[in-house]
Amino acid sequence: MLFDQVMLLVHGKFIYQGKRDKMVEYFKSIGFDCPAHSNPLDYLMSIMHHEDLNHPHYQTLFNNYNNQFQNQILNQIEEIQKQTIQRQTIQTTFSFQVKEIFRRGMINMKRDKVLVRGRIIMTIFIGLLIGGIFWTAGSEPGYKGIQSTIGVLFFLVMSSFMGALNPVIIQFPDEREVFLREENSKLYTTAAYFTGKSSVEIPFLIIFPIIQQLICYWMIDLNDKSADIVIINIIICILLGLSGNSFGLMAGCMFTDVKAASGFLPVVLMPLVIFSGFYANQSQYMDWIGWIQYLSPMKYAFEALVWNEFDSRSNEFVGTSIQNSSPIDTYDLSLGLWKCLVILTAIILFFRIMAMLFLYLLRQKQQ
Repeated sequence: MLFDQVMLLVHGKFIYQGKRDKMVEYFKSIGFDCPAHSNPLDYLMSIMHHEDLNHPHYQTLFNNYNNQFQNQILNQIEEIQKQTIQRQTIQTTFSFQVKEIFRRGMINMKRDKVLVRGRIIMTIFIGLLIGGIFWTAGSEPGYKGIQSTIGVLFFLVMSSFMGALNPVIIQFPDEREVFLREENSKLYTTAAYFTGKSSVEIPFLIIFPIIQQLICYWMIDLNDKSADIVIINIIICILLGLSGNSFGLMAGCMFTDVKAASGFLPVVLMPLVIFSGFYANQSQYMDWIGWIQYLSPMKYAFEALVWNEFDSRSNEFVGTSIQNSSPIDTYDLSLGLWKCLVILTAIILFFRIMAMLFLYLLRQKQQ
């Protein structure tokens, strides 16, 4: 047994309170000798359970307890000093909670080796697929090359965003009951849980875009005039993945049902994709609906990728016709590279803050 002190009751009345190692000896002294080679607990259970409530064993057990233990227990209770117990809502630091939740998430990720390997294989496959479809598109002269390059840049936008969104959309709805139970037990705060849980995906959101871009970048023959251009291209894909991940977290925290969260995505994503700047020229948007473009992370990522790719190639475009004009001018991209990166970072923070607020509201509804 793992207990030092044992309490035994029959019909709500004590028959024993005391040390575990003296329990068998006590019952032997009052006439209940445990047979040899028998489990003492099984034997005690047999004498404690009878269909007849007036069984003589019960009276013997009650009388002996009153004679030998009752006064002793009452004296011990009176000797205990009364003191006020300070109520502690949280007993550990925020950093410790985040670290433990993050560690638990990484352990779960390591256990699911099939999922991790599948995501790595999918990343490599997407990189090869993009490189194969748009092979040497970046160096193709004329309008055909520009069209293919713009197409691959937009495909990078969509694949980076959706690839980061899908794994987390069901994360919080699936673990809602566990979160509510542990948070109500004061094992951690809501902020610590959100920070630790959402941080589990961050290493993958950094590693996977690097792998994908290193595979497809030179297959497509994108702009590699300087290392800065290549690095910025990878950084944009990482930021876009983080924005997709943050959007998925927000949608997952907003709804308690996975089906509702999944149904919410197409309704919101469709306008964001349409106003990304790829399908329609930004200068053609009507004022009453054009404001939607400023909510789209795809818009800023697409514009940043186009600026990064074509800004240093301005000498290739001479003239005003569509065949001779720079895509930056053709698509009316006026914000510039660095403004787009700053806004994209702000969108990531906004989505994550909103996700945490929705998680707080969910907790309050369940209390």
